[in-house]
Amino acid sequence: FNFENGDDKETKLQELLNEVERLNIIEINLQYRVNRQKEYPLISEQLDMLWHGMDTGEIPKSTAFYDAIAAVKNRYPKSGN
Repeated sequence: FNFENGDDKETKLQELLNEVERLNIIEINLQYRVNRQKEYPLISEQLDMLWHGMDTGEIPKSTAFYDAIAAVKNRYPKSGN
């Protein structure tokens, strides 16, 4: 630490402790994001789930999305289907 303008060690230490506490609060408040990110399926899997939901009528179709994915699936069908 650089003590300037007559700052004393206790003042600087308290500032440091306050900053550590502030950062800990931020980390606690954002931990849910880390936990969720680890457990969510990959984006490609989420999109596939949406497409299949639309394909089966389980959820309403978003025409542009559905048609774009369907075109690729039709162009490259799974073998054995």
